[in-house]
Amino acid sequence: MNLHIVGDGRLKKKLEDLTGALNLQKRVIFQGTIKNIESAYQGAQIFALSSLYESFGLATAEAMSHKLPVIGFADCPGTNEIIKNGTNGILVEGSNRIKGFANALATLIENPDLRKEYGLNGFESVKKFEPSAIIATWETLLESYAKIPSRR
Repeated sequence: MNLHIVGDGRLKKKLEDLTGALNLQKRVIFQGTIKNIESAYQGAQIFALSSLYESFGLATAEAMSHKLPVIGFADCPGTNEIIKNGTNGILVEGSNRIKGFANALATLIENPDLRKEYGLNGFESVKKFEPSAIIATWETLLESYAKIPSRR
């Protein structure tokens, strides 16, 4: 399995240098910003998000909609609202974040059945975010509001 890093950030150069120093250039691929994220999800086996903060966790939800098992940090708002630890992914806790993240990755790499289980559970858990579900919720809200007598 290879590691594909999608996106850019202030640590990119440092990570590229580390990858070179460890002779991992063939295993760690820096894709940068890509236009077709769907293809990245379709080619992946695991989605691992190392963010410290996500307002909603859209990338995590997108990955789940592609039946990918997910990893994130338990103290990352947004991400920790979408990932249900041990059900649709792994939430990393503890004082040694790097070791915990590495252990979570190893767990999923070594367990294809667990990857499949978490991926399928994740797919089911994000159905509530599909347009049809959101539209139905808005319609119900607006209909209930329309039935409230005016306060004028």
